Amino acid sequence: MQVANQLWGLLGAGFALTLFMMPPYLWAAEKLGFLDRPAHRKIHTRSVVTMGGLPIFFSLGLVLLCFSLFGRYPGIVLLPHASISMKIVTVYGAGLLMALWGAVDDHYHLSSRTKFAGQFITAFLFALLGYRFE
Repeated sequence: MQVANQLWGLLGAGFALTLFMMPPYLWAAEKLGFLDRPAHRKIHTRSVVTMGGLPIFFSLGLVLLCFSLFGRYPGIVLLPHASISMKIVTVYGAGLLMALWGAVDDHYHLSSRTKFAGQFITAFLFALLGYRFE
């Protein structure tokens, strides 16, 4: 039950941080031109900010790091009061690669074959590291 409460706390803190980070991200993305503009094959009628998954992903990662540094998640002790599980690092690393593939796709409009190849390579590396869902 305690681990479940910690995970709910992690999720809640990540959600709150995402709500806090999203407005500055939207402003910066608009200024930097990270926009998907309307076209004949698009359903939106005005420009939409792309790569919105990045602030969500990084918010959860930052919260996970904070929970790990303050000993709120069981794992390998890195600092006197810090712990982090190598499984978490592996899952987060694979998630980071997937998020980056999504950002690259949003910016460069990759073909479906290229997207799939990148996702396949990421999943292959994830499995190669020996991670198994049990």
